[in-house]
Amino acid sequence: MYIKKKVSIVDFNINLNLPEPINKSLNPIATATGETFSNIWNACFAPVNLWAKKRIIKHEQDFLEFKQSVETHYTNIPDEYKSEPNLSIIGPALEASKFYIEEKSIREMFAKLITADMDTRKKSNLHHSFVEIIKQLSPHDALLLSKLPKVGPIGEIRLYYKDEATYSLQTKEDLIIIPDIPDLINIDTSIAINNLNRLGLVQIDHIMSLVDQNCYTPYENLIEFKKGLLLVESHPELYTKVEVYKGMYSITPFGDAFKSICI
Repeated sequence: MYIKKKVSIVDFNINLNLPEPINKSLNPIATATGETFSNIWNACFAPVNLWAKKRIIKHEQDFLEFKQSVETHYTNIPDEYKSEPNLSIIGPALEASKFYIEEKSIREMFAKLITADMDTRKKSNLHHSFVEIIKQLSPHDALLLSKLPKVGPIGEIRLYYKDEATYSLQTKEDLIIIPDIPDLINIDTSIAINNLNRLGLVQIDHIMSLVDQNCYTPYENLIEFKKGLLLVESHPELYTKVEVYKGMYSITPFGDAFKSICI
């Protein structure tokens, strides 16, 4: 089965139409003025036109890669498990995917969702909301979800004032630091994990922490923690302690189902 889709080419030409009385009033210099304006316009906006053409070429290439990905995933389904897709899933997925063609990780999730709808082995884990969930994920969110183990640590560095009732955050909330997953270094894990939590893919717990407390040691190596220690030592009249406030996350059953289909 092949899924075909047309690519719309946007016309970036801009025509300026002036009212006839104005045209008459501008004669006989209208032609010369028009040529001058045209030259200025082209000089200013030729780079824009070039950019537009490059964007069109890239869009066509991205769409071709998306189409090939869908075909590859479908080809990999054994014949005995192939089935007709449900329009209620494949229709919205195809419609939504055209707005995310340029983002490789997002369009790949759409490709997997579309082909999962044609695989009887995966239909039990399919959910209509997966289309909307993909639309609300950034590439960083998708990368984080793909790399995270089932459960893991979250933490933040808190610097407590003298009364110990108030504190200031030295880092963002809900940081995820897992040293053996280097891909997470360049991700704002705080924003990503909270978005995954909002979508019901993971659950954040600020009350419980992991049994293995060694999982929180990397937080003590952060520069923010070390600066906090120095502040406590140099200004004991202001601060009492700096600590890693420990929590944990866990991937939900809904998140597991989403990962099995789209990640």
